[in-house]
Amino acid sequence: MPGVHKNNTIAFRPSEWERINIEERAALSGMKKKDFIAHSCIYSHICVVGSKNNIQKIVDAVEEMKNVISEIASRETSGDFPLSEDSFREMSMRYTAMCLTIVEILDGASYLFGVGDKKSSSVLEKEERMQQLFETLDFDYQGGDV
Repeated sequence: MPGVHKNNTIAFRPSEWERINIEERAALSGMKKKDFIAHSCIYSHICVVGSKNNIQKIVDAVEEMKNVISEIASRETSGDFPLSEDSFREMSMRYTAMCLTIVEILDGASYLFGVGDKKSSSVLEKEERMQQLFETLDFDYQGGDV
């Protein structure tokens, strides 16, 4: 259908230097710019500003996730499942992404807890693990397109 896109658009306005830098890196990577940006966002280190507010956001997100999953589990056992298949799939993908992000943030902050350097995984290893996870969860995974 003309004018209808399957996936949402994410837009941002980089400075001139950032734009040139992104375009050069994308060109040299051999990937399309959209694929380069998506892979760079998903498979790079996560930079987090360690403030009480940011930590509280993570704690609140985990608490909310726990409450929602508990509610869904109790409704499923009673036979009153509140979500459509598409809604459940969307929620599952969001929670999976949130859990992966929290684990990466905690891995990056492991030095704060006296944990030694963990062996850094390559992008290919991370993408392979992500593909295995999505296959387990029965999500469509096509080289980064979820």
